[in-house]
Amino acid sequence: MIRTIGRPRTRRGLLTASGYAAGAWAAVYTAANVHWALGGTAVLGDTAHRGLPLFGPAPLAAAMGALGVVLALALVRPWGRGVPRWLLTTLGWIACVGPGAHAINGLGQEMLLDLGLLPAALRTWSTGQTALVEGFFLCGAVLFGVAVGDYLARQPQQN
Repeated sequence: MIRTIGRPRTRRGLLTASGYAAGAWAAVYTAANVHWALGGTAVLGDTAHRGLPLFGPAPLAAAMGALGVVLALALVRPWGRGVPRWLLTTLGWIACVGPGAHAINGLGQEMLLDLGLLPAALRTWSTGQTALVEGFFLCGAVLFGVAVGDYLARQPQQN
């Protein structure tokens, strides 16, 4: 007879970890947008958010990122059970599709620029910056998608 000490690792535990990872992703996204809203230029250089400190897309994106942190935690923490299932599911899929669409758009535009189908004047980032940023958004999409799928598998369907 084999006895396990402590809780055995399960696939369910790894899937649940995706919710925490999605929360961490949203926290990094929030921090970056707060940095840009305050006039910082890290990662993007001077090409984005210039002249928009405290006004423009960065503060709005930071607020959405903060809501993403709360959403990701609600998908895995017990207090999230008090939120209607349809609301968490809908917001979770939005949090999955949004970054995914951003990544597909950015990578598609980069591909069109590289093929010469778009004018080179539209290029604002290096290929490395595009890969870094869009890869980050793709990771967020996957993490939120897995977190929502895990949430749906754990929560009983209500009539």
